[in-house]
Amino acid sequence: MDIYCKKIISGTALITLLTFSPSYSSARVAGDSPVGPVDGEIGNIYIAGHYHGEFWNNIGTLKGKEDATGVTTGAILGWNAENKAAGEYKPKYKGSPFAGGASIGMALMEGVRIEFQGLYSQINIDDKDFESEEKAQYVELQRDNASSGSTFGSNHTNPSKWASISDVGRKDTQPQPVPESRLAAFKMKNKGFNNIAGMVNAYGDFRISEEFEADLYIGGGLGLTKINFLDKSRFAPAYQFKGGISFALPNSPARIFAGYRYFGVWGDKFKEVKPTEAITDAAINTTNHEPARVKSTTATIENSFAVHGVEAGIMYNF
Repeated sequence: MDIYCKKIISGTALITLLTFSPSYSSARVAGDSPVGPVDGEIGNIYIAGHYHGEFWNNIGTLKGKEDATGVTTGAILGWNAENKAAGEYKPKYKGSPFAGGASIGMALMEGVRIEFQGLYSQINIDDKDFESEEKAQYVELQRDNASSGSTFGSNHTNPSKWASISDVGRKDTQPQPVPESRLAAFKMKNKGFNNIAGMVNAYGDFRISEEFEADLYIGGGLGLTKINFLDKSRFAPAYQFKGGISFALPNSPARIFAGYRYFGVWGDKFKEVKPTEAITDAAINTTNHEPARVKSTTATIENSFAVHGVEAGIMYNF
């Protein structure tokens, strides 16, 4: 990890401490701290394992444009609910069962604790409406006629040669033809998101049942994530909010917890995305292959990322 990343993580840790510590310093109600030692001493350490059930998401509409000079991106080409090529591309996503993390933390004072957490999550394309996952991943940027510089004739190859939307289809339907006005020439594969993050979290714990040693917890965190989308990775600041209930296991220093979690990322640009299948110099320079067409380079894609769902896990106190 470079010096820049270390500075961001150190800064988020300080901000989180300053933000949460004063607000919960006197908020703890009667009862021992959920991560405190038997004698109620302050400063104990705990480790925890977290499972993230990311069942819902707020992933925004994909937007983008080619980086080639003089090219105007008219729309994102995909498939809509009526099985027709559509200008707006907004696929469905689903969470992966392999998502979670681990943390180490300590109680700062009665009812207030802080932890350092590492986590991994994966959001996949939902392909249930398609014949295959391969086809559900298919995306094209659509150029307009003017910026492509192409004219169609009987001896010219259709531009979909380089990015054939005709290869895409939903279950039990015939692929829709691409009109010649759709000069889609930049093909990508959307395989979803992979996310690896380091977070600094702070919590307030409130006793709600002495009999069951049950506590309500509320918390949040800041950190840094490495997010991969369209085969491009970038670092971005991340945040999360949590709330739930924890219970002590009988005759054990461990507790179990479950609740709601929201995780978001600031910034939505993925630069220099490369086409899966590009227009080559040979295609441009060949007499019968649209000699005026603009060569594929890279694209800048915008897509926001946020997920929410259920978090559950176990915490062990030392």
